[in-house]
Amino acid sequence: FSIWDKEGNLLKNIPAGNWFGQVINNPSLSDPQVIYDHYKGRWVMLMLHRNTLTSESSITLCYSDDDDPLGTWYLYALNGSVNGSTNSNVFPDYPQMGYDDQAIYISSREFTFSGSFVGAKIKILNKSELYAANAGPLNWVDIWDIQLLSGEITDDLHPCISYDAGTNEAYFVIVANSADFYSLYVITDPITNPVLVGIDLPVPFYGVAPDANQLGGGSPRIDAGAKGSGINDAPIIRDGKLYAAHHIENSQFPGYGSIKYFVIDLNSIAVIEQVEQGAEGFFYIYPAITVDQDHNIAITYSRSADTEYVGSYYSTKLGSDPPGLSKSKVMKKGEANYIVTFGGSRNRWGDYLSAALDPVNQTNIWLYSEYAAGTITWGTWLTEIRMKPFSGIYAFTSSPSMEFGNIEVNTSSNTITAILANFGDQNLVINDIPFSMGDFNLDDTGLSFPITIASFDTLLLDFTFNPTAPDSVQETFLVNCNDPNFVGFTLSGNGFVINPAFDRVMYASSGPQNDGNLLSVVKESGEGTNIGSSLFDDILGLTISPLDKKLYAVRSTSLESEILKVNSLQGDSYVFYSFDLADMVAISFDTSGTLYGALETGEIYSIDLTNGTYDSISTAQIELTTITFEPMTNDLWATVKGGFGSPKDKIYKIDLITGDTSFVGKTGFNTTTNDLAFDENGVLYGIKGTGPQVSDIFTIDVNTGEGTIIGSVGLKALTGLAYAETGVTSVEGINDKSIPTEFILAQNYPNPFNPSTSIEFSVPVNSNVRLTIYNLLGQVVTTLVNEEISAGNYSVIWNGTDTNGLQVSSGVYLYKMKASGNSRTPFSQTKKMILVK
Repeated sequence: FSIWDKEGNLLKNIPAGNWFGQVINNPSLSDPQVIYDHYKGRWVMLMLHRNTLTSESSITLCYSDDDDPLGTWYLYALNGSVNGSTNSNVFPDYPQMGYDDQAIYISSREFTFSGSFVGAKIKILNKSELYAANAGPLNWVDIWDIQLLSGEITDDLHPCISYDAGTNEAYFVIVANSADFYSLYVITDPITNPVLVGIDLPVPFYGVAPDANQLGGGSPRIDAGAKGSGINDAPIIRDGKLYAAHHIENSQFPGYGSIKYFVIDLNSIAVIEQVEQGAEGFFYIYPAITVDQDHNIAITYSRSADTEYVGSYYSTKLGSDPPGLSKSKVMKKGEANYIVTFGGSRNRWGDYLSAALDPVNQTNIWLYSEYAAGTITWGTWLTEIRMKPFSGIYAFTSSPSMEFGNIEVNTSSNTITAILANFGDQNLVINDIPFSMGDFNLDDTGLSFPITIASFDTLLLDFTFNPTAPDSVQETFLVNCNDPNFVGFTLSGNGFVINPAFDRVMYASSGPQNDGNLLSVVKESGEGTNIGSSLFDDILGLTISPLDKKLYAVRSTSLESEILKVNSLQGDSYVFYSFDLADMVAISFDTSGTLYGALETGEIYSIDLTNGTYDSISTAQIELTTITFEPMTNDLWATVKGGFGSPKDKIYKIDLITGDTSFVGKTGFNTTTNDLAFDENGVLYGIKGTGPQVSDIFTIDVNTGEGTIIGSVGLKALTGLAYAETGVTSVEGINDKSIPTEFILAQNYPNPFNPSTSIEFSVPVNSNVRLTIYNLLGQVVTTLVNEEISAGNYSVIWNGTDTNGLQVSSGVYLYKMKASGNSRTPFSQTKKMILVK
């Protein structure tokens, strides 16, 4: 079990076995429940323990000594095999807790250890004795063999949570699987002389709640309570009325499921309100109800349909409104088709949804609900709601902080919509909101101020992040309004730059043994040099777009795959698109600039980089490790996964349309080729070496597949390979509309650098510009710019090569800019930079 604060921060996570192991040997625990006793300001939790081998069972119970759940607790193991003081060889199942100002009531279903159902039982714990015992001797009262008025042995007897003090009565409700009545039971004088009596209250017939269908179908359907319509959460008593909810078969559309709430007047002992909520095609299951001090009702439930996965929802009713519920409001939509049977015949679902009042104000409501988080995973979702406005003006947003994440410079993020609500009973007036703050923008340009937001009304605001420089930024988007306590929204994001690949440079990615670094590889010798961390250590493949000359990478899991953009200058990488294709192991651009991705199982997909969608193209008849396109012929080459007796070093060509494979040959290394890349001359390169092995680079004969080692890279676990046939060779303008007032030559960045660096400069008028690299002997290494350029700010990248495209050695270099234009005085300036290998 876990303890969280109201902001969603995990304070404590405690193994229940260790916790209750302090009072019972080898606990085997199930069916947890927790309540907050608002009368005494204490937390109370129970779980069941059962050992069928020794025919022992316990209700393990604990309570806090005050309202701080991180303080002192007292633990008990109450013998669950006895009725009163008599050993009845039974064990309790499915316990439910209720309470009032005098006692805690625990109901349970009783079974023999051979599995036979015996009946319902109530345990009464006097709170005065319980909270004074402090882990000392404790007494309680049992009532068992409880029957319906018809004489039938009853099941699922639910104690109430009562907010009415001083009544000296404890109420319980039974809702049968299907019937035309509810059963109301009361214990009079529960502390000194408890007597249990009951009555059946007539209602329209309700049918058995059907098991729920879901998007994608599946068998068995989601269990709705073992073919029953009983209550699954504590009824609430407030001001002489009892509120309860359960699920039933939809009375208008049989075969679908509804929720139903009802209200019993405890003075007249009659059902005075009952409402069904459902719709054709939908299944509402496992409702939990609570009622605030103004008789506002909130109900949470799970909902699914033929067209939706099972998710978490809620509905409300104001105490001043006529009978009925609001439309379903989503807490968390279902995310997968869920089937879990634990080897049985039931697709088990959540009979532990809950709704509870905030113990501090008795007005805010916490809803704890369940949704399908995966095919075999149910998730829980917590939501706080409020139905009574605060006094005065109360601006509220569920998104006071918005994090846009990593966004490429000069592009726009996805829109984040913030809800600005008025939770006060007076109008909230928005006088002004700026339409931009730094790199953040308010996209609702149609807004006209002032804007008045009435009580419980909302305003939707759309924000985007448009970074103009590589930097982590944060801004407070100020909201000028008549609530002095509301300042505005805090927006943050990180702008990053993806520098294109450099001309005739070979790049490689690496695994955790090389800290996930991007590196450059000298194709003539194999020497590798780390550029910088990619921020990931599980990149599987690299490729370079022939359109924008940028590096792209792929990483994947058994559930999804991601395409990354990679900064060739620093190595840092960022997720571009995620999609539900599992185990994508390689990507490659064809000559037209279309990106293709290959799964390990042989499926090949085209990927649209404008929107992240994909289309199935073909399936190769082999398991794949990598793919690459030959830049002259557009032929698709691949390596095979191999293993289990099959050679790992086979090289293939694949017909992209049909998936047919043509065997070229084997490298002869008897090990997996991790990735492939062609250079501008049509030479095919490969890399090998996994885990702790230092990787080698080699060439592959395109006629025979035979490999020839070039040399060791000197670094471990290279995973991807890409070659820039034609990368960055020219000067590029910086996206800055301001016109400089003078000539400027900036210091290169980074400096020292390896293998490349960026040089920025500015010209105030149209000018002839020459930017030249020299060695310390004054010899020209290369000329980066020699052309007429219009006024503006510019950047050019030097990749450490000379005029012949050869890598230069480490050392100090000079770069000199000369410029002249119009009547301006000619400009000349020289700066130093250091290349380090």
